[in-house]
Amino acid sequence: MNQGLSSNLKIVFPNTNPIARPIINFQGIPHPNWLVGFIDGEGCFYVSTRKNKSKLGVGMIFSISQHSCDHLLMSKIISYFNCGIIEKPKGRFEVRFVVYKFKDIFVKILPFLKKYPLQGVKNADLLDFIKIANLMKDKSHLTLEGLNKIRLLKAGMNKGRVHLNNN
Repeated sequence: MNQGLSSNLKIVFPNTNPIARPIINFQGIPHPNWLVGFIDGEGCFYVSTRKNKSKLGVGMIFSISQHSCDHLLMSKIISYFNCGIIEKPKGRFEVRFVVYKFKDIFVKILPFLKKYPLQGVKNADLLDFIKIANLMKDKSHLTLEGLNKIRLLKAGMNKGRVHLNNN
């Protein structure tokens, strides 16, 4: 789509002429609900767990991915939330706004998403992400029982979630 018509499509549609893409002067996040919709479509909530011989651990990550041409957008999201970094995975045409710091997730990202809730199926993942954050805030993740609760919540998130269809 972003590279024009393929050779086969040019044969099928010979009278199609490309047009120049408009230049957009992006000024920033226009409205919190715009950002919520963007997170609903492109955001991810990750949880990592580990249990070493002497140490239990949990990590939380919030990210939004986009094509590398949207680097400016990612920097505006950093400014909006006043946290996070931009990562560019090697060999990929992608940039990511990523928040690793638990305090930033707990104090900045989650309150925003509580005030402006997600509207799609990703909201169920967010609700589990919030439960995990609360377990971490209470230091429950430092016990085996708390870690097991987090693992159970994590197992049902993202691809592990079963969506019931009302057909």
